[in-house]
Amino acid sequence: MSFEILTDPRNNIAKSYGVAFEMPEYLKSFYREKGIDLLAWNGDDSWTLPVPANFIVGSDRVILYASGDPDYTTRPDPNELLETLVGL
Repeated sequence: MSFEILTDPRNNIAKSYGVAFEMPEYLKSFYREKGIDLLAWNGDDSWTLPVPANFIVGSDRVILYASGDPDYTTRPDPNELLETLVGL
């Protein structure tokens, strides 16, 4: 890619900011049943995931947009994101 992507192996940064959560047992079972190897993907056995979040940070380092919701099916309105980006 022609731009930087932030990654967080083992969710260390998310944990330090308090935005990582341990998956409940019913989700662990679901992932196992579906053959999703979260332990291999994350590189540890913590069963943690970061809270899905979106941030738009201006060149002056001011946060212009922030959203986060542990329910990964909840997403921000794309038009809201685009309006913020167009204003940059």
